[in-house]
Amino acid sequence: MTTPANQHRVPTRALRQPPARSESAHEPEHNSSTPGFGIDLTTVPAVANGLDGPGTPLDPHIRAAMESRFGHDFSDVRTHTGPAADTSARAMRARAYTLGTDLVFREGTYRPGTPSGDHVLAHELAHVVQQSRALPCTSAPVSAMEHDAHRAADDWSSGDVVRVTGQSSVQVACLDEDEPLRDGGANGAPASATAGPPRPPQAPEPGVGVVLTDEDNQKFARERKAVDVYVKYSEQALDNQSRTGVPALVTLGQMVLESGWTPDKSASYFGVKGDPKAGPDKVVWLSTPEPVTAARKLREMYGHYPEFAEGEIKPGAETYQVTLPFRRYANVADAIDDHSRVLGSGKYSKAWQNPTDPEQFGRAIAAAGYSAGDRTKYSADLVSIMQTLNKAAAYARQNKKLDPVRQMIDVLKVSKSPESYEQARRLIPQAIPGFEALPAQSRLPKLRELENRLINAGQPPDVAAKVCQP
Repeated sequence: MTTPANQHRVPTRALRQPPARSESAHEPEHNSSTPGFGIDLTTVPAVANGLDGPGTPLDPHIRAAMESRFGHDFSDVRTHTGPAADTSARAMRARAYTLGTDLVFREGTYRPGTPSGDHVLAHELAHVVQQSRALPCTSAPVSAMEHDAHRAADDWSSGDVVRVTGQSSVQVACLDEDEPLRDGGANGAPASATAGPPRPPQAPEPGVGVVLTDEDNQKFARERKAVDVYVKYSEQALDNQSRTGVPALVTLGQMVLESGWTPDKSASYFGVKGDPKAGPDKVVWLSTPEPVTAARKLREMYGHYPEFAEGEIKPGAETYQVTLPFRRYANVADAIDDHSRVLGSGKYSKAWQNPTDPEQFGRAIAAAGYSAGDRTKYSADLVSIMQTLNKAAAYARQNKKLDPVRQMIDVLKVSKSPESYEQARRLIPQAIPGFEALPAQSRLPKLRELENRLINAGQPPDVAAKVCQP
């Protein structure tokens, strides 16, 4: 970053009150009294109050996802929330504003992980990128910079690589309070600024109610790949389903379809195209089948990159192999988060008509064009993998191969009898490695962490507390 956050602090005594709102609906772009981009920070005491304190870095998962899509380093970004930030944003008549690498949010506006919250954050990060590119004397029209930031936020919500083309000096850039929040949906529908996101409808947990045949049991005992994938990634997929509503079977099924039964190898996981300028830590070049009809466009987009390579296009073939850039993730949690944001875009709105039916959800994703290839084949392959994983989940459950927390939940689903609670408590040493060797004072915080894991997995707080009582 060229402008560290602590270079922007301005003592309150050097500032004057923000100008009054003009009565005109069409003010000149460079009028200093216009709320929005280009406000002179030396005239605004509210800015110093909003930046009072060091701020908070972006959550690692959110930061990784944003950096992957923007192709920009956000390690210096600091967010400011709470009463002082809220008062500052209100004084600026803004939902949020950016100054260099500092982001100040009105109460209820900073909600990363929700469609409207991510849209606002992407808008403000676009201003961070703009202000990192220019010399202090650079001037830019308000409308151009705001249009650029709006477009970047829309790119984020639609699942595309985020494009930021503008540049400006380090100035206060406000998202006006009259600007409706967007939810990233197909029509850019306004979203509530203060209401917390409701728990989304939930698909059934994989494997529940599935009856395995002798042939199924023999198959999974012999071929472990599906069971291994489910056991390794199911907790993260189920946690994501609880938060976002994306069915866990869809998450796991697309991971396997896009990256095979050992998805960690590529570090791409979901086959989402990346920005080739982002660098090797954010992008991995992989060989993939693409429609022959797209060959010319792909050459125009990527042909000047040395990593780009094309296979032979055989006569009559519908697809050919080509090496293209895909988003690369530090871990599977970042990949799952980003995948859910992609599926939350308006492009896949029809999938959300059936969020409790994983197969219908998956078919809708395929029909919307998640893959550039044959959509019918992609749909059939995805559903087949999901059906295999559903049976693998049942096998893992029946053979006690699940995460200990998931085993606890299965025990408590049967009954809430004293025997069931005792059976669940016997799994604590498996859920907390080294638990029995811990001194008494060190066990309590570990039990509280386990209690929170049970609650996050959908268990009532009183049930989780009873399982984890010292």
